[in-house]
Amino acid sequence: MGFYRDNANAKSNWNVENLPINRSFVWYKTTFKSPLGDDPVVVDLLGLDKGTTWVNGHNIGQYWPSYLAVEEGCDSPCDCRGKYNPNKCLTNCGKSSQLWYHIPRSFLCDEGYKLVLLEEFGGNPSLVNVQTVTVGKACGNAYEGNTLEQSCKGGKVISEIRFASFGDPKAVVTCVGKESCVILASEDTFKPSGCEFLGKRLAVEADC
Repeated sequence: MGFYRDNANAKSNWNVENLPINRSFVWYKTTFKSPLGDDPVVVDLLGLDKGTTWVNGHNIGQYWPSYLAVEEGCDSPCDCRGKYNPNKCLTNCGKSSQLWYHIPRSFLCDEGYKLVLLEEFGGNPSLVNVQTVTVGKACGNAYEGNTLEQSCKGGKVISEIRFASFGDPKAVVTCVGKESCVILASEDTFKPSGCEFLGKRLAVEADC
């Protein structure tokens, strides 16, 4: 029936009182003003269970904040060295796997925007809110022969390189004090790693 479309009002009557909560297959609609600035915009879907989201008619994906990460695995010390293990260095144990869902600013307009939700299992939309987030970290990786651009948003500069590896987990990257920097992932940039395998990769984590 196109409830998520801009002209949905002409096709259906929306109830504005007695908001239904904890009922399955319920449509919700509200409007928000576009947040100021240019920081990334997210919708926090705390209180909802599982469903689909639209902003100004654009589908921004399915949500499932009630799906919780496993409770075990966060207590052990984190050491990423050695053979890959998917149970290493787990975070957010026992908490929602995802609460924030990105809204591209290209979906927004000066007058504001319309948020439409289809809740499948049953939840309470009264806690849903739209906000901006400030990125405090910049992470990236690039395979050998490619370049990696590290940058901070909002005019912030890179304050610290927390981790850099190109075969050697103690690789030196000189980006501190810059808003952005471009690094060539090659042994010409870093000392030879001694690794003979193909597809070496540069990985960098920076604080903004």
